[in-house]
Amino acid sequence: MPDVCHRCGGRVYPVERVDVGALFHRRCFRCKICGLQLSLRTFNWDQSNNPPDIYCQAHMPRHVGCIDSEAVGIKTAIGAPKRGVALSDQVSNYDWSMYQLQAFATFVVVVVVVVVVVVVVVQFF
Repeated sequence: MPDVCHRCGGRVYPVERVDVGALFHRRCFRCKICGLQLSLRTFNWDQSNNPPDIYCQAHMPRHVGCIDSEAVGIKTAIGAPKRGVALSDQVSNYDWSMYQLQAFATFVVVVVVVVVVVVVVVQFF
């Protein structure tokens, strides 16, 4: 059986094929409501419809009880400052991660301790 477009029902050839779990012609890979041309990054798949269909972000149906990035503020949480990182570290352009800073601080402490021990030993002899 030939591959059939989910939207128009026409045969889909490999060169014009978009496969997102269902096949579409490139020209048929559009928002069901406004007709906006979609890409693999911009489409939204609503599987609650029968048959399922694709939409742009603006026209994706919202269902009661649906938890998405808009409903629970995930976008806000993603953009929030990371815990344990000083604001100056976020603003500056240094490539030092917190791990590197902690490792460097530990190294400095070890060097200071070694210097103190050497000074004390030299004073006794």
